[in-house]
Amino acid sequence: MLINMATKELFIKEILSDEIVAAGRRLLQRLDAQQADVRCAFWFLMEEERQWKMVLVSPLVDSSGPRDFYKRVMKANKEAEEQEKVIALGHIVASGLDEQPAKSVMASVHLDPPPVPEWRQGRTNMNGLFLEDILIYRSSDKPHIDTAAQPIK
Repeated sequence: MLINMATKELFIKEILSDEIVAAGRRLLQRLDAQQADVRCAFWFLMEEERQWKMVLVSPLVDSSGPRDFYKRVMKANKEAEEQEKVIALGHIVASGLDEQPAKSVMASVHLDPPPVPEWRQGRTNMNGLFLEDILIYRSSDKPHIDTAAQPIK
C-alpha cells in the first residue's frame, strides 16, 4: 500500500489491509448520507493484475451513468476528515445492477442486513464467476436506508 501524501489517497496492491477496509467502510457511509442507493459494495482481487478494486453497485449508475456516480465518490472523498485516508478513484468501479462482477455477487450473496462489519471469502465461485478473493460490505436487491445515527468509524 502506498499513500499519496498530497491527496491522502490510498493506492492498493495485493494486500487488503484493515486500514483499506475501514476507508472503504467510511466511503460507503458518506455515500449513504448522499442517498447514493449503494445496493452492493465489495472489494475483489483482480487475478491477472493482482490488484484490488472496490465495486459500488447502484441503480443511479444505470439511470445517470457512471460519470455522475464518480462525482458522488469524489464529493464523498472531499468530505473526509482532514487526517483520514481515502480510496483512490482508480481503485473504484461504479457499476449498474446488471454488470459483472456485481450481478454474480448479488445473485449469490444476500447480506440484508449486512454482517458486522464485513464478510470475506477466498477462492470462490459466485453464480459461475470465479473470484480469487472478495470482501463484501453489503449485498441486497433492496434500496439501502441511510442510518445516519450510526457513527463513522
